[in-house]
Amino acid sequence: MKNPYENLTQLRRAIYLWILPFFLLTILFSLVIGYRLGQINKDMLVLTVPLFIWFTICWFLLYKRHFMSLIEYINLFFIGFYHLLVFNGSIVSQMIPGNDYDFGVFIVWLPLYFIVIFITLSNWQRLFFSAGFIGITICIALYYRVDLPAEAFPSIIQYIVAEVVYVIVLYFIQYVLKAFVEREILYKGAYTDALTGIANRLQFNDWMEKQITIAKKQNTTFSIIFIDIDHFKKINDTYGHTVGDLVLIEFANTVKGALSDIDSFARWGGEEFIILTNRGRKEAFEFAEQLRKRVEIHSFTTVNYVTASFGVTEFHQGESFDSLLNRADKGLYLSKQNGRNQVCQMD
Repeated sequence: MKNPYENLTQLRRAIYLWILPFFLLTILFSLVIGYRLGQINKDMLVLTVPLFIWFTICWFLLYKRHFMSLIEYINLFFIGFYHLLVFNGSIVSQMIPGNDYDFGVFIVWLPLYFIVIFITLSNWQRLFFSAGFIGITICIALYYRVDLPAEAFPSIIQYIVAEVVYVIVLYFIQYVLKAFVEREILYKGAYTDALTGIANRLQFNDWMEKQITIAKKQNTTFSIIFIDIDHFKKINDTYGHTVGDLVLIEFANTVKGALSDIDSFARWGGEEFIILTNRGRKEAFEFAEQLRKRVEIHSFTTVNYVTASFGVTEFHQGESFDSLLNRADKGLYLSKQNGRNQVCQMD
């Protein structure tokens, strides 16, 4: 499946556009419930109303693709400051008077703040900013250490240790994700044709081995379609190899646009392409004919007119990949021998 996000900035923007409405709904819900329960006070309004207004502004600016970097940095400081205020307020209004020794739902949002830090900042900035935030948290706790009852210290210590653990976990997760990304890149490089972006011969061989195994176990069949661009050497000689490469790319995209989920498409080599399809012999032949016409009527850039020859064959129970490929190749050869721009089938 194609990745809809071309870079990390687009991905971050999408994340913000999705999560900010949930923040707004949470704040609004808290205000409504607090009002009905008679728990709305001045301090709560001072904290939540500006936050609601600011997140609303942020969402519209991000939606319009304005000031994203500035918004990210302001949010880091703004939300961090909000967390520290709530932490300080919990100690002063709840723990010191002995009313409550738990941070409640406030701590639920803390991991998300560290996630935002890690997706916004670069490597050393992440650790520096996180360490600063944790350091201020520790300073607040130390400032009130004399006034705090003994029962409050376990919660405060757990809160600070949780912050440290979040940072450590996220720090190592980024390397795990990096390893998976590098593995994906290596896999893509090994099994993808560098020019056209479709599968290469190595990937197709892997598909075929699996498909033959399935067909033998389930007593099913499938077909392959061998394709060769007609007079491709003449295109290279007339227009140059750069234009030839563009023709290959455009040809691959033209064919790919007609494929369905039951078709697997690869570049076999040079100007040759191959399709593995779950269609039977008759359906595969008709499909190849559709592809031939699609290529024929397509207006290629610079070259304008390009045709292709097709060889189609169906898998026979008990045969090998080489045998199957050999029959498809004979069909392709017959198409070229008979004048090109046609489909030939080999039983």
